[in-house]
Amino acid sequence: PPDISKSVVAVNGVPLGTQDNLFCITGGEGTGKSNYVGAILAGALGEKRLPIEKTLGLEITPNPKGLAVLHYDTEQSEAQLHKNLGKTLRRASLTAVPEFCHSLYLASLSRKDRLNLIRESIDLFHHRHGGIHLVVIDGIADLIRSANDETESIAIVDELYRLAGIYNT
Repeated sequence: PPDISKSVVAVNGVPLGTQDNLFCITGGEGTGKSNYVGAILAGALGEKRLPIEKTLGLEITPNPKGLAVLHYDTEQSEAQLHKNLGKTLRRASLTAVPEFCHSLYLASLSRKDRLNLIRESIDLFHHRHGGIHLVVIDGIADLIRSANDETESIAIVDELYRLAGIYNT
């Protein structure tokens, strides 16, 4: 049988997000999704597990090998992304962005270019850092023309599952 996927995000020992799988956070505007994402990213930046009060009750697997931590944002302004990254670093008790962490602003790109950049950079950072610990895409609906188009929606989910499987993230 295949190896059991390793947990990356858990609550009370119950895995929510595992390697080679997708974990989706949904909610209305202004409900704190970006803050939640920041807590997950903060936990993935350290060599040791952060206390759960810093990760909003989540148990985030630390990253002692310095594998790539990738954050793609398709929604926020560049200034807001920078502000959120600063909050994430403070939460992780870091003063600078680790060299393995890459937070990319995609809102200015076309939908097609966003997905191409994600594909190509995942491969680049996988090779540069010896693997990928975590990928966050804040706003996957912004990778397609219409979230109500079932064919297009299924295609993007299939592509993300494919990438998660290939890069074990």
